[in-house]
Amino acid sequence: GGRLPLNWRTAERVESVLSNTSTVEDWGYVGTRLEDYSGIDDEDLTSVGRYKEFPVRTKAVSPNLWGTVTDNSFMNVHESNGSHVSSLSNQLYTRWSTDRAVIGSLYWNQVSHDRLELEKEGFLFRMTVEDQGDDVEILTPARASAALDSAPVLGMSQFPARLVQDVAVSIPTYLALSSGKVKSVDEIEY
Repeated sequence: GGRLPLNWRTAERVESVLSNTSTVEDWGYVGTRLEDYSGIDDEDLTSVGRYKEFPVRTKAVSPNLWGTVTDNSFMNVHESNGSHVSSLSNQLYTRWSTDRAVIGSLYWNQVSHDRLELEKEGFLFRMTVEDQGDDVEILTPARASAALDSAPVLGMSQFPARLVQDVAVSIPTYLALSSGKVKSVDEIEY
């Protein structure tokens, strides 16, 4: 199926209808990739030394996405900080997680120096944004809160056949990564 383009206000109205329907237990959100917005031309995940670079689709996810919304039998965790699978998307919303992302294990294995130190290893989000007619490269340091071999709803993998993979971040982190191209939650398309 295709995605339904929603903004935050429309999503609130949909939530109102869904909350009055007994067949719906819960719902969550996945934003479109950052590159879909005007002024964002490129998005990559790169190692800190920038010796390896991978194209990504950075997407905002709701805190409950992998808790109550999706079937977690499709989730295969390669490495995490020891938390339960159902809390992986929720962890992106903690006070200490403004620089956190959930990434595919293929990328993790490529940019990590020490696979046993998930919390300490970092990578960079590299965005090319348009600023007054010029392309500007913006590097944002980040860390993985989990590396997944597969995930429901998002394209993450351990295999190189899926070269462009999704990266999950919180809605506030998504706004920050957009470098002002997405100004508020109201402008996020789901």
